[in-house]
Amino acid sequence: MNGSTIYVRLMSMIGGASQFVDYTYTAALPTAATMITPAPSSALPLANPVAFTWTPGGLVTQCALWVGTAAGTHNLYSAVVPGTSANVNVAATGTIYVRLFSTLNGTTTTFVDYTYTR
Repeated sequence: MNGSTIYVRLMSMIGGASQFVDYTYTAALPTAATMITPAPSSALPLANPVAFTWTPGGLVTQCALWVGTAAGTHNLYSAVVPGTSANVNVAATGTIYVRLFSTLNGTTTTFVDYTYTR
């Protein structure tokens, strides 16, 4: 799971003779989930809840979402989220900070920060 090349040979017996077909694959690379909506750096709608949706990432086993009124905080929302979306009641105006965590392969956690206005 590091972008290396994987070689696979599929063998069959047809009419008593061995036959094979070779396949080549590239091992998947882990990639963090990324925000789709609301568009990064956009203005959040004034109505609640606000629907946050993100890509599943590559080899992401879990996501968590923080929403706060200062960078790296989660005073408005904090949860491990199954799937690729969360509806969040954003009870604040001004700059809203969102941190989307991705756990890759169940071992490494990374995050991407986003800012919005409201």
